[in-house]
Amino acid sequence: MYNYLVTAHKHSGVSHTAVGNFLSPDHRNLLVAKVHYIQVYNITPEGLVCAVELPIFGTISVMKLIRMPHDTQHHLVILTEKEKLCILRWNLEENRCHVVSTGNMHDEYAVTEAQEKIGIVDPNGRCIALCLRQNLLKIIPTSGDADRTAFNVRMRESSVMDMVFLHGRPHPTIAVIFGRDKVNAIRTYEISIHDQDIRLCEPEKTNLDLSYVKMVAVPQPYGGVLVFGDDAIIYLSPEGDEVKQPIDATIINAVGQIDDEGTRYLVGDHKGQLMMLMLVEGPSRAAVLQLKVDVLGETSAARSISYLDSGFVYIGSRSGDSQLIRLGRPGNSEMGSLVDVVQSYTHLGPVVDFCIVKGMGYLRQGQGQVVTCSGLAKDGSLRIIRNGIGISEQASVELPGIKDMYSLRRHFGDRYHSYLLQSFTSATRVLELIGAHEMAPASLPGFDESSPTLHAANMLGDILVQVTANGVHVTDCQTMTPQPALAWLPPTDVRVSIASGNATQLLLATTGGNLIYLAVDVEKKTVVEVSHVKMENEIACVNCNYLKVSSKMTDVAEKKEDQQMAFVGAVGLWAEVNECPVVKLVALPSLATIHTVELGGDVIARCVLLCSMEGRHYLLVALGDGCLLTYSVNAETAAAAAASGDPDVQSTMNTPSVVSERRKLSVGTQPADLSIFKSRGSDHVFAACDRPTVVYAATGGGKLLISNVNLQEVTRVCGFDTAAFPDCLAIATEDCLHLGAVDEIQKLHISTVPLHEQPRRIAHMESARVFAVLTESTHIDENGDETLEQFVRTIDDTRYDTIDKYRLKPMEIGSAILATTFKNDNINPDEQFLVVGTGFEKPEQEDADEGRILIFRLLDGKPVLVSELQTKGPTHCFCSFDGMFLAGTGPEVRLFSVSAGKDGVITTKIEDKHHGHILGLQLARRGDFILVGDLIKSIMVLTCKKVGETYQLEEVARDYGATMVMALEMLDDDVYVVAEHGKHLLTYQRNSYAATDAERGRLERIGQFHLGSRVNSIQHGSLVMQMTDNEGPATKTLIFGTPDGTLGVIACIKPAIYEFFLALQNAMATLIPGVGGLSHADWRAMTQETPPSTAPAKNFVDGDLIERFLDLSMAQMSKVSSMVSVPVDELVQKVEEMQRLHGAG
Repeated sequence: MYNYLVTAHKHSGVSHTAVGNFLSPDHRNLLVAKVHYIQVYNITPEGLVCAVELPIFGTISVMKLIRMPHDTQHHLVILTEKEKLCILRWNLEENRCHVVSTGNMHDEYAVTEAQEKIGIVDPNGRCIALCLRQNLLKIIPTSGDADRTAFNVRMRESSVMDMVFLHGRPHPTIAVIFGRDKVNAIRTYEISIHDQDIRLCEPEKTNLDLSYVKMVAVPQPYGGVLVFGDDAIIYLSPEGDEVKQPIDATIINAVGQIDDEGTRYLVGDHKGQLMMLMLVEGPSRAAVLQLKVDVLGETSAARSISYLDSGFVYIGSRSGDSQLIRLGRPGNSEMGSLVDVVQSYTHLGPVVDFCIVKGMGYLRQGQGQVVTCSGLAKDGSLRIIRNGIGISEQASVELPGIKDMYSLRRHFGDRYHSYLLQSFTSATRVLELIGAHEMAPASLPGFDESSPTLHAANMLGDILVQVTANGVHVTDCQTMTPQPALAWLPPTDVRVSIASGNATQLLLATTGGNLIYLAVDVEKKTVVEVSHVKMENEIACVNCNYLKVSSKMTDVAEKKEDQQMAFVGAVGLWAEVNECPVVKLVALPSLATIHTVELGGDVIARCVLLCSMEGRHYLLVALGDGCLLTYSVNAETAAAAAASGDPDVQSTMNTPSVVSERRKLSVGTQPADLSIFKSRGSDHVFAACDRPTVVYAATGGGKLLISNVNLQEVTRVCGFDTAAFPDCLAIATEDCLHLGAVDEIQKLHISTVPLHEQPRRIAHMESARVFAVLTESTHIDENGDETLEQFVRTIDDTRYDTIDKYRLKPMEIGSAILATTFKNDNINPDEQFLVVGTGFEKPEQEDADEGRILIFRLLDGKPVLVSELQTKGPTHCFCSFDGMFLAGTGPEVRLFSVSAGKDGVITTKIEDKHHGHILGLQLARRGDFILVGDLIKSIMVLTCKKVGETYQLEEVARDYGATMVMALEMLDDDVYVVAEHGKHLLTYQRNSYAATDAERGRLERIGQFHLGSRVNSIQHGSLVMQMTDNEGPATKTLIFGTPDGTLGVIACIKPAIYEFFLALQNAMATLIPGVGGLSHADWRAMTQETPPSTAPAKNFVDGDLIERFLDLSMAQMSKVSSMVSVPVDELVQKVEEMQRLHGAG
């Protein structure tokens, strides 16, 4: 099984920030590290502007800025999780990073890792210190002519919590805080770069509480360090004097220095409280006499705090949205807060769990709307992620009942529209644009306002045309005077039912199946009938948009495009019972049929559209059941057929090539109205229906693609291009008229539902239309102690309002949730129940040894407990199984059946259980096969067999390695994907056709890939609409979520596609070396510490690297093209096709 792995939503959690002169000596920059990339912002009066984004081939463990002696720019120091170090300096002339130094900091012989990788830089730029292994300090000299070879020195401290370089020392000096004998202590060491050694230089500070784990060095003139604990902050002077300031119990996560003198600091805790710490000096300004702490307000829980300038501060967070805030002055802020949030930066993480919802709101066939459990503590929320096209609303007005709309210009040659005509059931109204932003009711002379409008347009000759059921009305734009009578009347006893037109032609249909062709008479400023024909059935829809062809096929090719005459029209016909519905292509002006398109089935065409996109021509047919048929049109062949003038041309010419490549898409449940609009210089088609959709062509022509729109049901759409709002759309819904601009095609849209509690697990109950979420929050009891409360919360899946909360017992932790149906004579098979697994945490026990399985029935969305089962140990996972459910409880996997008596009492029964696990954390099921993920013992495949009236769980195969499984999913009966604790993705295969039982019972690892992030959940699903004809490069797709906010896609691809993209990936890695000289192959390789081993990535390709091809210059694209022997255009097309798997346009 081959896989294409790509990020749909990039890592959004901030791990590190720094402020300095990185891009130039004259301007300060904010650097923000987000797991695998660094964003460099310019700090401007208008705010933060992202100037550079540096993709890093590695997971960033340390990011620091260091200014070397006599240099005016800062260098950037990066250490990756695999202990690759690089020092970078921005080259102003070449506008790229220059590698100053790079190297591997890994020590093979020192096997015991430090609790956390720590990297610090000397404030005078003399060296870098790393603590990567216990009892080992690595020094990298950086200044002047010193030998920059790194060296190791031994330390007595094994449990290092934090370390800092001290200011104002003649030699590099570090302070280290470490744990010893149930207390923490601080030691100070002076580093001798010449001797490659360290020496203890100051008395040890002992007997610190264990909560003191964070330090900040204080600049001159004071020097010393600040030490942060849970209930106090201590300042230690260089002389050893101590100043202590008690604070309310909390956990300090981040500290940011405000001024260069180091007298003021911003301090953030785990609750999101932001405090100001001030060092109060004595009269002589030689010593700190007091620490003063003031609470400023509340932000997201900070991971890092960077003071920018003029009161602006960047709050980097991993538990909520990062923020740009402005510090206010006392008395100028509401509710006493001095924090004003200027901008929030969306962070999905940590994605603890998610569900994929189908058939809801905007969703389409095969497309998933992902709802994630995101954030920690008060930053907890649900995030709703869907793919589609955003509409940036400019204005809206309540205007119900619009049936159709047309945009008109004052004169034919005007660039912008001035009028917006709305057609209602029995009237027509016009809005006129007054100035740049105001619209007012208007009347157009000669237009019939007492009838609905079937078509309206500006036509050649500077005339305005309105088609109603009574005929065609024409107004001269130069004089704004109408013709004294209707320019054209339908035959007696018939009425116009449908109309279409362009700048020079009208195609009308009347009752009785009459098709009439009119053309503009420029000299007389009117329209005249040219031809008509009676069709065999009533006409359902018509269209005569112009399709551009080469000049040799038409004698008017030298005219402007808006003055061209279409050579073909499309006519959809009603069909009799048992008759195949058809669309006819007719020649203009003769109206001779040149091709008949049989639609198949029994649903007629309700709207047809001829259009050109990306240099190719298409026929789009919207059916009455909400499906959309697309066909490629050979315009040259159609033009030749139309030019022949033979009414029987369909039988005399080889016309199958006129229309080809039929595809069927599902865009809604109701008939769609199709209209062309322009966005960013390209033509697209808007399908207005109960599920609004945009149809667009892949770059370079070829396959048509579809993307949903972030609007509810839309009835009509037309372009309304104005000077103030270019490429604007007028959008009619059932009750309103909206004006809006189209955002990017295929873009992820994220909505937030704040919970102010931490969500842990989520399930969607489709029958009840609710989300069920396990949440936890902190509560201060009567003794002032902080305790956890756990809830089962139900949330309306449309309004996202909380319906009810069911409180779990004290010390009970919700760990698993499942929405499922049960198979029993006394239970409605369509009713979904909620199954919740819990465990009890006891202070005196490390692991929970008790738990419950709770079954809830929902009444009006409120959870009502109907069954309770005590368990020995917590239940961590569930999965449905043929009207029953499986539960991973402690070391067992159990199969439960559920029944109800005539009195409605719900009971559970253990049908069978399987032993042999350490702790079952994950379950997945496909047919009779069950995949179990264990805390230690990797994965196991079980099967469930029914023997008589009993069920038996039996082991089929297992992986005999030791792997801590974090998430898993079954790709098919024999292939499985696993995310393990070491941040790798693995694929396993069961050899079901092997010759021996031993071979069949052993799972083989067939693929590995270092992701660089742990995965909390993997599920089958897609972020984009899938075609009903199963075309596309991926056979199936899965979605995964990570703690750092990544939403990724695993696409299973065919061997030939894998080989193609593997060659492209290798060419990209060769042509574009990693920032800092970091190797892509090394990064994606699987590494293990025990025993030490490395295996290259296998059967996975890196979609993030591959899709960077689209960002290359043409010269670089050409180099890659020559390396893989594939034309650039073909490479672009194939990469864009893969890009659309996760919603990029």
